[in-house]
Amino acid sequence: LFRREGEIDLAKKHLFLCANNSNSLAMYHVGFSYSHCLWGLEDDTDKSFEWFKKSAELGYPPAMAQCIY
Repeated sequence: LFRREGEIDLAKKHLFLCANNSNSLAMYHVGFSYSHCLWGLEDDTDKSFEWFKKSAELGYPPAMAQCIY
């Protein structure tokens, strides 16, 4: 989707904006991005788990599954 120059940064900005505003799906994707080095983020298991946990606490099932591991 966001393949043109500058659109990746815009998408990343909006993803984090949504995640910081309690959007459980966005929180999950931020956690996933940290665990898979997406969007230019470095691998950070602590941050990844933190975002998965926040998403899971809001009831998002895939995030709950990530917290089991």
